[in-house]
Amino acid sequence: MLIVIVFKKGLRLVFGMEAHSIHRRMGTISSRPQARRPFMGGANGLAGWTKRLNWKRRIEGVLQSSISRIQQGSLQVTDSILVTGGTGQIGAEVVRQLVGLGHRVVVLDFKVNTANIADVIDGVLVVEGDITDLSFMMKLARRENVTRVLHLAAYLAVESNANPMRTIHVNILGSGNVLDTAVALNMERVCYASTVSVLGPQGMYGDSLATENSPTSPMRLYGASKRTVEVTADAYKDLFGLDVVGIRPVLAYGMGRYTGGMGGFNSMIRDVALGRPAVLKQTKNLSTRIQLIYNADMARAFVAALVGPSTPLSLYNAPVVETITWHDVIHTLQDLVPGADISHESTSGDWDTALIDGGAAQRDLGVIPQFDFRAGAAEMISLFREQESDTSPSLT
Repeated sequence: MLIVIVFKKGLRLVFGMEAHSIHRRMGTISSRPQARRPFMGGANGLAGWTKRLNWKRRIEGVLQSSISRIQQGSLQVTDSILVTGGTGQIGAEVVRQLVGLGHRVVVLDFKVNTANIADVIDGVLVVEGDITDLSFMMKLARRENVTRVLHLAAYLAVESNANPMRTIHVNILGSGNVLDTAVALNMERVCYASTVSVLGPQGMYGDSLATENSPTSPMRLYGASKRTVEVTADAYKDLFGLDVVGIRPVLAYGMGRYTGGMGGFNSMIRDVALGRPAVLKQTKNLSTRIQLIYNADMARAFVAALVGPSTPLSLYNAPVVETITWHDVIHTLQDLVPGADISHESTSGDWDTALIDGGAAQRDLGVIPQFDFRAGAAEMISLFREQESDTSPSLT
C-alpha cells in the first residue's frame, strides 16, 4: 500500500506503508512483515509523530530548508535510501528527517537501537546486518531498490583504540563494500561520514581555520581509517564515475548515545538536566577551544548532501559556526540550570584537532546550524526532563 504526500509547489513524495524486519540468516535475507501502526502522511500525520517528542519545530525547519534542494535533485521518490548506522546518534536524526520529507528509508545497523527511532519506526524498514559482508550488502540493496546511500556506520574513536583490527575491517573494508555495492548497482549517489580527526593538531594551522584543502595528518587509528575512506571514495569517483560526497563532522552531541567519548558528554548533560552531580571528562584543559555541532544540524547537512543536487566539491567540513571552550560549556549549562553541580575530571588525553572553516558546506549545501551550544543543550535538557516525567511512577 502506498500513500502520496503532497507538499507545496507540487512536490509529490511517495512513501511505502508496509514495514518489514529483515535479519541475516546463514548468508540470506529473510523478510517478516510486522503488524505495525500505519504511518500517517500529510501535515496532520507528520505533526502527530513529531509532537510526541517535541520535534515538530525541528522537522518543519528541515522541510522548509530542504524542499527546494530536493526539487532540483534527480531522486525518484519511489526508490529507497539506505542509511547505514541508521539508529545511531546522527543516523536516527537523518532517518527522522528523511521520513519527514516522505522518503522510503532502509535503516541498517549492526546492533539496532530501536529506541532512537521509536517515533518513526512504523514507517521505515529496519535491518540488522554487517557492512563488512559484501554479499549481504548487495542482496539488501538490490532487493530494496536502493538508489542512494548515506554511510554513517563506523567503529568510533574510543572503540577503535580497543579493537584496531575490527576498526580496519569496519571503517575501511566496510566502506569499500558500500562503494562497491553502489557501483555494481549503478546507484545515483553515496554520501559518507568522515571526521575532522583526519586533520592534524591545531598547531599545524597556526591561527587559521582548516579548510577542505588543508593538509591532513591523522594522529590516531580512527582518523587514519577515515582518511583512507576519503582517498578510496575519490578513487571510486575517478575510476567509476560514482557521485560520492563526504562530510567531516566535528564533535557531535545530542540525544541517542550515552557511552563512549561524546556519549559521556551527553550523559553529563542528562545529569545536569535531572539535578544530579555531573562530571565533565572529555578534556584535561578547560581552556581548549572546540567546535560542537548538534546532531539535528549535522543530520541536516547529510540530508542536503544526499538528496539535493550534486555538489561542486566531493568533501566538506561540517557547517560549523561556533567555537567555544570547555569552560564555556560548563558556564552555559550552569546558566541553563542554576545551581547545577558540575565538576571536572582531568583525562590523560585532550582534544587537539584542527578548528575548521564550515563556510563551503554552508554555501553549497545551504545548511547553517540552527542550534548553537546553548540552544542545543537547552533542547536536550527539556527532552531529558520529558523522558524522566514519562517514566516516573504516577502518584495518583
